[in-house]
Amino acid sequence: MIDPKQLDRAIWGKQENKLPSAQSIKFPVKVNSALGWLAAQSHINKGYWRSRDGEKVCYLGSLVKIEALSDISNYLEQYPQSRFYGGLAFDKTQPQWPGFSPCQFVLPQIELRINADEQWLYINNWQQMSAKQRIATLKSLKPETHLHWHPPVFEQTSQYPSKLKWDALISAVTAPNALKTCPKVVLARQSSYQADKSFNSLSLLDQWQQLQPNNYAFYITGQHHNSFFGVPPERLYQRLGQELATEALAGTGKSSAQNQAREKLGLDLLHDVKNNHENQFVADAIHQALANISHHIQTDPMQLIEQRHLQHLCQKITAQLNTQTSDADLLQALHPTPAVAGFPRTLAQQYLAKNEPFVRGWYAGAVGFISRDQSEFTVAIRSAYQDHQQLSVYAGAGIIQGSNAQSEWQELARKSATIQGLLNV
Repeated sequence: MIDPKQLDRAIWGKQENKLPSAQSIKFPVKVNSALGWLAAQSHINKGYWRSRDGEKVCYLGSLVKIEALSDISNYLEQYPQSRFYGGLAFDKTQPQWPGFSPCQFVLPQIELRINADEQWLYINNWQQMSAKQRIATLKSLKPETHLHWHPPVFEQTSQYPSKLKWDALISAVTAPNALKTCPKVVLARQSSYQADKSFNSLSLLDQWQQLQPNNYAFYITGQHHNSFFGVPPERLYQRLGQELATEALAGTGKSSAQNQAREKLGLDLLHDVKNNHENQFVADAIHQALANISHHIQTDPMQLIEQRHLQHLCQKITAQLNTQTSDADLLQALHPTPAVAGFPRTLAQQYLAKNEPFVRGWYAGAVGFISRDQSEFTVAIRSAYQDHQQLSVYAGAGIIQGSNAQSEWQELARKSATIQGLLNV
């Protein structure tokens, strides 16, 4: 994977590809499958990130762990050329999955970054290693494996809420008095399945991301051999220096494999009053959240985002960040958006904490990376949580005035259809 002569020079301190921080080193490599490479590695702590722009990153180990947003700026000063991968749970005040903290970021020991025209293996903290440690680190890396997805037999073990409970929740949040206080609440469903044998979630993710090539993709491990992964369509934000790009992605309609039918369904969605109203809740809240930390906020016209079984309304939003605005400020301002929580955010989260019959954990959380010069996060929807042979699949729907319980239940099915098809359930 790495040129032997270059490797020899690097181990004995004669390598030219040191990064400007003098803390890391990078080697040009050739890998066919990023997830195949990640699956072959035996490291307990590992993760994966794919941006909508096509960059793929596999990362291993953790030189630094961060569990408080307030600590990030200090570490960015110490490691100005490095990325910290991780994210935030949906609600830090609520119970979390085993081995997952409400906030967790890592500076990995090893990163494989793949772009359209280049591939690099980064090893962080290289300059602090002895030659023996460098050799051991490189020897720990295994050749990529070929991933196959042969699904075991999955049997559904639970679904929260049930259809009966779902109908009751819809009635409650759309009651006139409830709408006056909280005009939008995003309700979600957890469908859990038990496999008849162990399975590789990276093989499942590999198939899933191939079906949605224009989406984000991510994989994060907990501390108990559990993992959280998904292929979400939604950007929380992307920051390039002081330039910010975010979006209001809310409002969902049907799609079709036939072009003419899909175009008609898309036009219907673009002119649907209820879905436009739902999307505008999100756009208005983003503008309000950005008002004190940015300027020159601009919103593009409404457009459609195509997915495998459905279509979304989307308004793309850009802004120029104020000089002192940090990623911690952005995450606190934007996460969670009304697209996954509701509006007003605090009241919606309080309602969900009291009434939602399962632990969201990192579902609808924020997943991505932070660095000094750029950062990017997706909203962790279209996602699943694996704990040994159990797999939980998540989907949500924004509930506002005029929402129909049966229609929203069917929307959950469309949002889960891609991964459930891969599970044969």
